[in-house]
Amino acid sequence: MGLAKIQFADLDQLTSYVDWIQTLTGMDIGQGQLDSTLYNGAYDRYSFGDCSGTLKGMKEYLEKFPDGIFRVPANYYLAECAFNEEQDDVAKMAYEFVAASGELSFRKQTVERLASLYYVEQNFEKAFYYYEQVLGLVGNADEGRRARLGLMRCAKSLGNTAVVMQYAESLLQDEALPSDWQTEALLNAARSSYYLKDSVNAKLYYTQVKAEIKGEAQAEALYYLAEFDHVIEKYEASNEQLFWMIENLPTYPKWRWSSLLLMARNYAGVRDDFQANYTLDFIIENADFGEYANQASVFKTELALQREREESNAVGVDSLIMDDFQEELMEDLDE
Repeated sequence: MGLAKIQFADLDQLTSYVDWIQTLTGMDIGQGQLDSTLYNGAYDRYSFGDCSGTLKGMKEYLEKFPDGIFRVPANYYLAECAFNEEQDDVAKMAYEFVAASGELSFRKQTVERLASLYYVEQNFEKAFYYYEQVLGLVGNADEGRRARLGLMRCAKSLGNTAVVMQYAESLLQDEALPSDWQTEALLNAARSSYYLKDSVNAKLYYTQVKAEIKGEAQAEALYYLAEFDHVIEKYEASNEQLFWMIENLPTYPKWRWSSLLLMARNYAGVRDDFQANYTLDFIIENADFGEYANQASVFKTELALQREREESNAVGVDSLIMDDFQEELMEDLDE
């Protein structure tokens, strides 16, 4: 029987060997031995780096012995080779089986693979689920960084700003964080703080962005820092930030037109309506990006109405004062 097994193995027909053995009578060969024979033949292919042979052998094993002794490792090695061969659907199904089995020896690699496969597929909920498991199994600092980075990115794609903030801040505490991840985490922390209306942290992180990151991110930071100054009525300080940004970073239309619109609001804040309207007219006539021309037109109308109301109120107050004066004068004359 040993010679027959070798011959079938050489022909890559161990499944046929198992089928043949099961037809023989008077042979005392248990299912466990046949199970092992078929699995070991497929595993030998894996050991030799033959992924094509491993895929064929492990699939045949699992078809023949779906509840076999080696069903968990068979699925794992099948998944590994399917992953390497970019057969992602096959890999996910097999990895899911391993993950659900509770087998610890393959668990970390399995959940790492599932997290990355689902992230690439843009199934961010499942990717987040598996990255959480990865984080609980990490064996070194680099693995922990990768897991937190994956969690931050998934949370961002899912629109969960509070969780984005949580993992961004966690990453920023890591002094060994690669520079590109540092940049990504810092921007996410700044944007999340702003979205969550945490102005203290938003100002802190955007100040770091302004100092440490160049290009469009720096323009974004300058705009929001200027906005913070506007909110607390530091209109001149706000405009200083905006002037610098427009002069030094003119190639980012979103931030250029946003800054000009904010600049007009700052001029209105210091009651320099000439400059405010001049700036608004410039935006209306030249902005060819987004809704900035329309926003400028709306604000110009609102500003004019506000000034009319202020003048009307002032006239009303003056009239009341004059009426009171005349009444007092008439009383004095009567006396």
